[in-house]
Parts: sequence; structure tokens; C-alpha cells
Amino acid sequence: ALIPSALHQVFSKVDEKGWKWVRLGEVLKEDRRMINPQDFPNKEFWLVTMDCIESDTGRLLKVIKSRGRNIKSAKYMFKSGHILYGKLRPYLNKVYAPTREGICTTEFIPFITTKALREYVAFYLRKKEIVDFAMRHITGTRQPRVIIDEFLNYPIPLAPLEEQKRIVTRIKELTSRIEEARRLRKLAKKEVEKIMQAALHKVFNKAEEKGWNWVR
Repeated sequence: ALIPSALHQVFSKVDEKGWKWVRLGEVLKEDRRMINPQDFPNKEFWLVTMDCIESDTGRLLKVIKSRGRNIKSAKYMFKSGHILYGKLRPYLNKVYAPTREGICTTEFIPFITTKALREYVAFYLRKKEIVDFAMRHITGTRQPRVIIDEFLNYPIPLAPLEEQKRIVTRIKELTSRIEEARRLRKLAKKEVEKIMQAALHKVFNKAEEKGWNWVR
């Protein structure tokens, strides 16, 4: 819940001077270059699947490296300048900005950004409003996919370049604070579990002393 709230806070001033509304199709260009990894059986590929990316944050959860001979189907190629948009089950909100080249499953669409900073667009694509819009423009029932032509008609507020940089910096700061809050919450949960176990042990370890009966 914190990530969408942070994105809303930063993108809420779209009527300021120098901003303009454009379609996503004006800042995103599809780059669906295919590769068959089995044509390169001994090459090690960095493979990004949907499971590798965290919903809402776009954080990389795991790294998969595999030889071409072990990858059974064609994949899309990407480089560090791309945005990988998860078109499958858009409610999962999987948007990833890779830092190096690799290949990805075709559940993603690799985009190149124009007229805007890549990070700025990637953050905007994670907004709840865009996820809701994508869910209203899908095809298929068992494996719903975004209709990309419709998706690219969605508006995006295009800020001046310096403002885009400021926004990206601000969101990264907020994200860092959120991650720290998550870490502290995880530590607190572990401490609570330890205290609870200690309390239960203290209560039940005097069963014999108190004359309690053991039963199944």
C-alpha cells in the first residue's frame, strides 16, 4: 500500500507550469527483438521471468542464469535502457527497469523510452490507476493479457526534464524509506515471536511442579 501512495504523492502536481499530457505511445516504443537461446547452446544468459520481479516495486527478487541449451523457447532481448512491462495478468503490476542486458519471457514487452527518462516512465507505469486501466483492456480469460494498442493510448503527464529527474530522485528516497520500514517490521516480527515462545515456555515448564496432569 505504501508504494502506490508514494507514487500518487509525487505525481499529484501534474498541472504545474511546463507539464503536458501525452499518450504513453509517445514516450514508449515496443522493441520485440526475438532470440532462440538454443542457437547459442554454450552461452550463459541472464533470464528474467515474471517470478523474478516484485509486484508494485519492480524490485528484482532473484537472478536466473542458464545456458542456451537449457532454455526451451524463444525469448525477447533487452538492454539496460529498456523497460520490461508485464503484459500477462496486469493486476500483478510487474514493471522492471533492468541494469544490464539479458533475455526475458514473452509475458513481458520490452519498451524503449523516448522524450522522457526511463525511470520516470517506469515509476508512472506502476501507478494504481494504470493497473486499473490495463485490467479494463485485456484479452483472454485464463491468462488475461493487456491489449497493448489500448494501453499505449493512456495519458502520461510529461514534466520538464529537470523536474523528471527531481521526481525520480524523490521516489527513490521514498522507496528507500519504505524498504527500511519493511526491514524493521520484519525484525520486530521476529522479536515478537521470540518473546511469545519465551512466555509460553515460562508458563508451561512448571507442569509437574503445579501438579498438572498430562493427557493426549
